[in-house]
Amino acid sequence: MVNHSVGEWIGSVEALKAHLAVDAWCLDPAYQSLSKEDVFKAWEMLDREKAQITFEFSRVFITQDDLKIRLKLNQNKITRFDVAWAPLSTYRQAVIYGYDGTRYYGSQVQPDQPTVQGALEGMLNHLFQKEMTVYPASRTDAGVHALNAVAHFDAPFYMAPDKLCRLLQKMAPSDIVIHDVMDVSLFFHARYDVVSKTYLYRFTTQKDVGSMHKKSHLDIEDVEAFFNRMKLFEGTHDFKAFAKSKGQPTDTVRHVQSITWVQDAPHAWTIEITGDGFLRHMIRMMVGAAMTLTPEAIQESLDAPSGKVKKILAPPEGLYLKTLVY
Repeated sequence: MVNHSVGEWIGSVEALKAHLAVDAWCLDPAYQSLSKEDVFKAWEMLDREKAQITFEFSRVFITQDDLKIRLKLNQNKITRFDVAWAPLSTYRQAVIYGYDGTRYYGSQVQPDQPTVQGALEGMLNHLFQKEMTVYPASRTDAGVHALNAVAHFDAPFYMAPDKLCRLLQKMAPSDIVIHDVMDVSLFFHARYDVVSKTYLYRFTTQKDVGSMHKKSHLDIEDVEAFFNRMKLFEGTHDFKAFAKSKGQPTDTVRHVQSITWVQDAPHAWTIEITGDGFLRHMIRMMVGAAMTLTPEAIQESLDAPSGKVKKILAPPEGLYLKTLVY
């Protein structure tokens, strides 16, 4: 919940100091660190009568002439302070979209291969007559789908979001759906501003021609035992043993908020997994581990992630990015 008392703090450096968390991130639009002195200077420049307060997702956005400030709050503490003084030279916008990943080599651009990012950039290149770069919130593997993905881009000139949305909807191939386009501040980052992500994993225990490339076929005899093993991944753990070995960040601790499931048909289920973030291949390896490992082996690998464990990568076609929360 955004705290509406921020307006009472405007212009008072002492009030800001009282609410600024000791470990708050202070960043410019290029995501470079700012000194506390720069932050205090920017805040002191604000005039309570002139400053305009709006909201961007769960953030507070304050503008006054060319000065722009964005705050992230936890209760009454500011945990992130973004500031920019320069006037806009580009216009940042976010696109919300979905896709069937069957024919794509993942979402991230790859040379000479069809990707979702490449398709989006191709449409934007044509509309703006300039080489455009989109920044997706999440990278998905080849064959993985998305219901509500988000990406941002910087446009060289302003185009109304509703007009841009209509144009992209007309240009999009049949396996990409454009849901919406919206204006966002120059601080917004589709990847780094995500608070939580929810994925679906849809599978069937019997092969079905009608659901091929939309659900994964898993050879599971005891589905209830499989789900009990999946529940072991809930909570905060070091998931190093359940992620791709190369290319992972140094910090492999993640928090899985919930793992639930529903039965869709006599031999088909959907698992829903929500967390603050996921490592490369993490969900598919969790599913693979629940299929093949004992509960004791899974728990041991969570408790001692540096130990050796056989990594089983579940098929990609049943995985869907469902929602992102900012």
